[in-house]
Amino acid sequence: MRAMVVKDWCEPKDMRLMELPDPEPGAGEVAIDVRAIGLAILALGGGRRRVEDRIDYSVGLADMLGVGDEVGPGRPLAIVHARDSAAAEQAAAAIQAAVEIADAPVAAGPLIRDRIAGS
Repeated sequence: MRAMVVKDWCEPKDMRLMELPDPEPGAGEVAIDVRAIGLAILALGGGRRRVEDRIDYSVGLADMLGVGDEVGPGRPLAIVHARDSAAAEQAAAAIQAAVEIADAPVAAGPLIRDRIAGS
């Protein structure tokens, strides 16, 4: 995978694009390909490929489950809003391919990790 690696505070011109190994989820972890999720929304019409493209505000994803949420019958990964069933099926397949589900339950981390207080 390619990633912008920043080891210290720097100007954007000093950032370096590096090739890193793809992350491998361990036991009790979940991997989500967020780019694939974004591309699925884009394919539905919920984003722009070019500045002149129109956005369809009636399509997209809702109620996407988070880390630690149980999935299964009656508990979908997300609700897909699409213009037609073919687009909905394509988006659902993309979402399923983008999410790797762990075999064991995963504990969700804190919603707020830390607070930064002003002086």
